[in-house]
Amino acid sequence: GVSGGEEMRAEAFEAAEALTARFAAELVGEAGVEPEILIREGEVRPEIRKLLADAPAVKLIVLAAGAGRDGPGPLVSALAKGGLGGRAIPVLVVPGQLSREEIRALAAPAAAPT
Repeated sequence: GVSGGEEMRAEAFEAAEALTARFAAELVGEAGVEPEILIREGEVRPEIRKLLADAPAVKLIVLAAGAGRDGPGPLVSALAKGGLGGRAIPVLVVPGQLSREEIRALAAPAAAPT
């Protein structure tokens, strides 16, 4: 049979897949960009280092910071404490309290000076 731990792990994976699929569909609708979805399990820094080693096409990491009392979230906190190690790559942290409109405005091309 399936142990309780394995069942919880499977449920967490399914929830992660559903959440990323929702965000991916939104990204395609908003920007016409088809993201590659990768779900990794393990310690943050080593998993990101492995991902970057396996996927040299990755040029930027974008993270959403939490806006609640618990701080920015475990991934942002882990990266702030020790960086990634490995290859140098820009990390963009988007504040969690920004509205969708504010995020869209940041992503829109700037108007050319007249």
